[in-house]
Amino acid sequence: MKKKAITSDSVYAIISLISLIYINYYQNALYYKPTAKHSILFDKIYEYIATPCFYFFITAFITAILLNIVNINMSKTLRKVLTYVVALASILYIVFIIVSSIKVINLSPIGFNHIYSVIFIILGCLFALASHKN
Repeated sequence: MKKKAITSDSVYAIISLISLIYINYYQNALYYKPTAKHSILFDKIYEYIATPCFYFFITAFITAILLNIVNINMSKTLRKVLTYVVALASILYIVFIIVSSIKVINLSPIGFNHIYSVIFIILGCLFALASHKN
């Protein structure tokens, strides 16, 4: 019997779809509701988790598909360096969320600023490159 494995690009697609479903639900159902005690949590999930995850994983999905089509071989050292870059960026993003949550800094929301989108698109591409197996 042949085992069927789930590929990484399908996982990226599923995560991006889940993020997109939450973004659509938030924009249609929760955005115009009067503030409740739980709406702050939904706002933070939308702003800091769902929108960046969508950009990150949809780009990782597209990059993984393109890498499978083109069949690019990368050295293990380069993949390891890209993994460290993505891990460092993830740690910095978590610190950014914590610092922003306790109101130490005040920046524009992630969902509505294009520079954040570009950063997560680049990180998603680097993540797909780092996780690509030859």
